[in-house]
Amino acid sequence: MEAGVALDDDLVVSAALLHDVARCRPDHAREGAALLAGIGYPRVSEIVAVHMDLEVSEKEPLSEAELVFLADKMIRGQSAVSLADRIQRVQELLRDDQPAYEAAMHRLEQAALIKGKVETLLGRPIESVLPETSVLS
Repeated sequence: MEAGVALDDDLVVSAALLHDVARCRPDHAREGAALLAGIGYPRVSEIVAVHMDLEVSEKEPLSEAELVFLADKMIRGQSAVSLADRIQRVQELLRDDQPAYEAAMHRLEQAALIKGKVETLLGRPIESVLPETSVLS
């Protein structure tokens, strides 16, 4: 338990690596979760199911699902990106699709809440612990 939070590191890593296992399918979070549950990974499945949409409670301790959700929003390919960069991309790509724009912005707002939780625990910006090769603006 580092920084005052008890998290299952192996669960976070497993879910992070497998969260897009069904990426090419419609509703890939649900499909991936069903696949993983079906082969005996129920805890990973629970996280994969919510990696696209998660409602964050600032009153609840940081969870494994929240870390995977945040990583999903802050990683593009193999590089870290800022939430500000993600917001800019959403504005560029979805400006003509109001429902999709609002859904994406809500996800990024939830990610910002999680980022705040992480930074409170770290006592410093999350960017300070990311690799030097990260793309952050």
